[in-house]
Amino acid sequence: MIIPKNKFLIASLVLFSITFFSVLNGFFKMTHSAEPGLNMDSVFYYSINIIFLMSGAYLLNAFIRKIIWGKIIKISASSKTLGQIEDLTVTFIYLTAVWIIITAVFEQPTTSLLAFTFFILLVTITFLRPKALKYFSKEFINTTRPFKIGDWVKLINKNGSDLIVGEVIQFDRMAIQLKSERDTLLLFPNNLLDEFIIENYSRIKKENQFSVFIKLSADLSIERIKRILFASTMQALLELNNIRDAHPQISVYKISKNTIEYKINFRIIPWKPNSPEIAKDFVLTRIINNLKIAGIGLDISGDKRDINIIGNVVLFDLLSKEELEKIYSESKREFYTERTPVIRQGEKGTSMYILAEGLLKVFIKSNKNTDEEIEVGMIMPGQFFGEMSLFTGDNRSATVIAETDSIVLEITKDSIKKILESRPVLVDEFAKIIAERQSGNIQKLEFYKNRDDSFIKKMIAKIKSFFEL
Repeated sequence: MIIPKNKFLIASLVLFSITFFSVLNGFFKMTHSAEPGLNMDSVFYYSINIIFLMSGAYLLNAFIRKIIWGKIIKISASSKTLGQIEDLTVTFIYLTAVWIIITAVFEQPTTSLLAFTFFILLVTITFLRPKALKYFSKEFINTTRPFKIGDWVKLINKNGSDLIVGEVIQFDRMAIQLKSERDTLLLFPNNLLDEFIIENYSRIKKENQFSVFIKLSADLSIERIKRILFASTMQALLELNNIRDAHPQISVYKISKNTIEYKINFRIIPWKPNSPEIAKDFVLTRIINNLKIAGIGLDISGDKRDINIIGNVVLFDLLSKEELEKIYSESKREFYTERTPVIRQGEKGTSMYILAEGLLKVFIKSNKNTDEEIEVGMIMPGQFFGEMSLFTGDNRSATVIAETDSIVLEITKDSIKKILESRPVLVDEFAKIIAERQSGNIQKLEFYKNRDDSFIKKMIAKIKSFFEL
């Protein structure tokens, strides 16, 4: 929530316009009645002219503050002299309006005493006005209560820079106490709050929108980059476990001769449990990592080949460059739109997949007798799946569905068979890696090894049988 700095401007403009039109056309004229005292005509006459002059003074001050002090002469917080000149100007305009009301509206004669009183008030009010404004601003803060205990707020300076971000832990008529993101205590006097915009992250909606920016070469496909940025941001939000159903928005922000800057908007519940800065760092980290996996660097203009993705798969660590080239040349690049299944549990298959771009979700049936599926995990760029079907011919053990538009590389049995025929020793290495993934962790794998290596031996036998080695 943002506190408006001048909520009376529109009302003053309306009042001034109405009264100016009335005075100009003489709708309310002073009539001199024989009867002593005020009559209805004189009340209307005085009221219209007072409203006209005071609203005019207010608008004139607003104009001078916006044009003179806002643009031509910028007053800094440390410039005490210019601040006093501004206060003197404001006071002079209001007292001049009062002078006109006394002499012209009420038709009182101008006297030396009145002139002396005007001068004394001008000087006195000029020096008392800042203290009065601070007092009333403090009262305004106390009555409007723009925050409550437990809210996260940001105080923004006049120049737009963030001053303080913290959680309100105590609030009284003198000051507010904030707890910063680093768990330090901050004490902020209420009489200074009129100098800042107060942005409350907690009052309107739990979710707040934040943005990050990234600049890439203009040579790259905009559609592809948006797909990668969207999937990467979704991945970060899912890993943060913060608003799982919120979809980020990706847009082209700026275009230059050689680069395009993208803006990524996402919504999170700030500080529950992560601060916006942590969330931004997490999103940018996932974006950079996934761009690298896709062969896109922040300092290059073109795409690298998908062989880099294959070479980074732990399953193929022992393969030579020539063997990786062979797998790459025979792999298939498949595009899956959002919510499209890549594989289905129980289906036959003789290939494995590597996620190049996007985000996938993994589901298994909760019961063999039902079709109900439960989500058990995510597959991120650079990760592989389906290796059991590739190496043993087993049916698919899970269903994998594209959470976002995704690109996967499919590696077939024929490609692997040619390599195993030329290097049979790789069977044992593949079996160990697959056994480690199937067992769940290295400790379980060590348990199988110490017992009698039966798990790995069975895996080796299945691979040899499937590839007829």
